[in-house]
Amino acid sequence: MNHDFHGRLAQTTKNDRIVDLVDSLLLACARLDYMLMDLYPTKWIDHSEILSSLKAHDRGAARQAMSRHIQLTQEQMSKIFSGEGLSLPNTPQKEEPPRVTALSEN
Repeated sequence: MNHDFHGRLAQTTKNDRIVDLVDSLLLACARLDYMLMDLYPTKWIDHSEILSSLKAHDRGAARQAMSRHIQLTQEQMSKIFSGEGLSLPNTPQKEEPPRVTALSEN
């Protein structure tokens, strides 16, 4: 869905360079995108605000919605890659190795 949305949006520009750029970026990020959406399904930003603004031909609202989408996506990606406040689901916690202590001879 993400690829379709961004690809179609790029096509509306009727600018081959933008279409090619978006397509190559989406292809390069496809595996990561699917993996992250599976791991953090509730953490991603919905496209509905952008789509409804475009359908209403409201350029200003569409521009603001896209700006918010980009900003929130950048913030979310930053949190994921820095590990800030996010943990992988079902990831076993590392156990502390047993401590070796010197045995005293009495």
